[in-house]
Amino acid sequence: MISKEAFELLDNQLPKGAFLTVKNNDEVNTMVIGWATVGKVWGKDVITVMVRYSRLTYDLIKNAEDFTVSVPALDTMKEEIAFMGTKSGRDFDKYKETNLHLKDSKKVSSPIIEEAKLHFECKIIYKQAMDPMGIVDKEGIEDRFYKGNNDYHVIFYANIEDCYEN
Repeated sequence: MISKEAFELLDNQLPKGAFLTVKNNDEVNTMVIGWATVGKVWGKDVITVMVRYSRLTYDLIKNAEDFTVSVPALDTMKEEIAFMGTKSGRDFDKYKETNLHLKDSKKVSSPIIEEAKLHFECKIIYKQAMDPMGIVDKEGIEDRFYKGNNDYHVIFYANIEDCYEN
């Protein structure tokens, strides 16, 4: 069960950015997310995240078993979020550039961002590619987030294996 305080930090910080980190084999990448959902699905505590096909993170997460979400303390790590959210791991060593450190997680293979305040360790239980035909709000969603790029998201549902503060 996620504490009220953990949920509130995620809810308040998420629009400003949180770190999604995934490890597949020996390759690790972190991207910034601004959207996620936490709740109960199939009787499990679940977090739902979305990753676009074009992201390096997608290349890793599509075959991974897990990921982590590391949430900075409210209104902190703005420069790190900006860099991680606008630069690709294909072109930069994001950890060297931001001086962020990966730390082994407790229950999954993907690491956490050590400097963040709150960590979700997540095991993927379901993934589904977005079907553009399912977007009903064409002006509010289709036009705003996908118009002209056809770069839709894949939605990942993950069991929250652990949630803790650093």
